[in-house]
Amino acid sequence: MNRVHPVLAMFSSLVMLASCQTEHLAMPLGSSEAVSTYVLERVGLTSNEGQAFCAYEPLADMHEAGGHVDVYLWVLCQEYYLNGETLELGTGTSMPVVLALEHTGGTYSVVADTIQGEVSPSKELVRAYFPPSAWASVMPNSDQEVVEFNARIDRLESRVREQALAAFASRSE
Repeated sequence: MNRVHPVLAMFSSLVMLASCQTEHLAMPLGSSEAVSTYVLERVGLTSNEGQAFCAYEPLADMHEAGGHVDVYLWVLCQEYYLNGETLELGTGTSMPVVLALEHTGGTYSVVADTIQGEVSPSKELVRAYFPPSAWASVMPNSDQEVVEFNARIDRLESRVREQALAAFASRSE
């Protein structure tokens, strides 16, 4: 009779469980509308009676586990408003965010978030919520990581400005 050692059986079970948690592409296909709406509502803010616009970029591949998908993002939101006929930049915020997405009925919804806030997140928080592949994106150390961080912010600011220009242009037509 073959007996399986209890430790070996437990190890095999853990390996099988871990294999069910897979890494995939950065964002689930079809999730962008739910993510954009949620980010705008939870991160976007205004102080000049303007309109908030947000953009985001994935920091690491998404992770499926426990019936949901975690996505790791850098989010930038800025307010734009009209001052006469001039489009002005108001308040803004930029931060790392983790969203848990659930796929039901053919659509995604955000079921939980970890929003770090405007202050620089501590090393402990970053390591607790983000995979190692995202740590340098959240807390750049080397000159190259700082260059990449700044380039990401520039891209996000550009996308947000394009959204604002399009939104305010359509109002004047």
